[in-house]
Amino acid sequence: MPLLPTGPAFHLVERDRNHRKAVAFNMLFMIWQQETTYDAMKHAATLVTELGARYPEGIGVMQVVDVGSKPPDAGARAGIAEFLKTGAGIVKHSSVIHEGQGFGAAAVRAVMASIHMLHRPKFAHSTFGVLSEALAFHTKHQVEIGRRDGADAIRRAYEQLRSA
Repeated sequence: MPLLPTGPAFHLVERDRNHRKAVAFNMLFMIWQQETTYDAMKHAATLVTELGARYPEGIGVMQVVDVGSKPPDAGARAGIAEFLKTGAGIVKHSSVIHEGQGFGAAAVRAVMASIHMLHRPKFAHSTFGVLSEALAFHTKHQVEIGRRDGADAIRRAYEQLRSA
């Protein structure tokens, strides 16, 4: 039995005290609220594989790290590494967004960027401090793979996940 429903509509996949996951069209959306866990990243890798089977043109991944979230521990970093390995050839564009201000927020974005640089994924990835910049990034890459899901659709899916 598939983990995801068929069709392009928004679908909440998972929600717990630490995070939320949803899919819409060819994108996986994740909001990290407290801790990033190995199990949550492993589940995300499973979702990437399933989405990739449905969308051979490739998929996008948008992650939002809420202000106050804890940095990933060693287990979570191992899960992130496995996630990045699973995404090779499937994920075409990925972002991490942390909209906090000041030194602490810059440190969170630097940690996330360094994890991706260390593992060198073969897809476009960027870390942002502003949602609108991430929306522009994903829209550009959606167009490049032949998708018509632009900034408005991506924003709506994110807002649905945020309010779920």
